[in-house]
Amino acid sequence: MTVHVGGSAYGSTKTKPGPSTALGIVIAFAILAVTFGSLLTAGLPLLSALSGVLVGAIGVYLVSNVATVSSTAPSLALMIGLAVVVTQLIGS
Repeated sequence: MTVHVGGSAYGSTKTKPGPSTALGIVIAFAILAVTFGSLLTAGLPLLSALSGVLVGAIGVYLVSNVATVSSTAPSLALMIGLAVVVTQLIGS
């Protein structure tokens, strides 16, 4: 049996975070500000979330140098990372 990797998931086009990513971060900040009742209290968890997502994104880019990584992986990692952190912060 011969297996070939291909399709649109492994395209060569690069994706960049766009205006929708910035809008998502602004909405997350607004939700946290309403939930916590303070801009400072809302900003600190979001800052730690963005730093964690940045480290994860750097990891994805480093792995992409030695392995095949989908072109949508960085954007997906960013969105999932932000969603998980915001959910954890609201729940705690």
